[in-house]
Amino acid sequence: MPTLTELRAQLCAPVPPADAAVLVPLVQLSSGPALLYEVRSGSVHQPGEICFPGGRVEPGENPVDTALRETYEEMALAPHCITLTGLLPADTLAGGRRVQPVVGTLPAEALQEICPADAEVASFFTVPLAWLRAHPARWYSHVPGAPAPDTPPILQGFFQHYDRTLRTRYWEYDSHGIWGLTARITQSLLDTL
Repeated sequence: MPTLTELRAQLCAPVPPADAAVLVPLVQLSSGPALLYEVRSGSVHQPGEICFPGGRVEPGENPVDTALRETYEEMALAPHCITLTGLLPADTLAGGRRVQPVVGTLPAEALQEICPADAEVASFFTVPLAWLRAHPARWYSHVPGAPAPDTPPILQGFFQHYDRTLRTRYWEYDSHGIWGLTARITQSLLDTL
């Protein structure tokens, strides 16, 4: 895994192309750094699921541009309040789309500026990095038509929308289930830091 210094150096090099990008927002709270997550609204694909702000790379953009634009569109966080830190390794979704995570830090005051776009974001919350480190993700598997009895109810609710076998990391924090791509990116950040 690259170090934080190596991640920062990547920002000076050309950013590799990707189909989509997300911002991995680290908020510098007085209690320590925390990750900022979104809860998807009921009017978008995968409603109620937890994600990072992001979306499709538009023509003429690189993944960093996309992560900043999508964060502004979804959370009204202007690029000037985000300090870019670096890139995490790209992730590939089951359908083949390549997603580039872009790490950025925000001051605690930025949380007061957030105005979620109702069409895309139902709410947002933070999870302390110290909590994530102290509570390693658990692994769960999904086989369509055969729910595992030990799967948490929140994750079972997410799984019901998927008709393929999958295995995922999972954190549950304050009634929020973090899984799938978002959990993979979260773990990638923890491994890097």
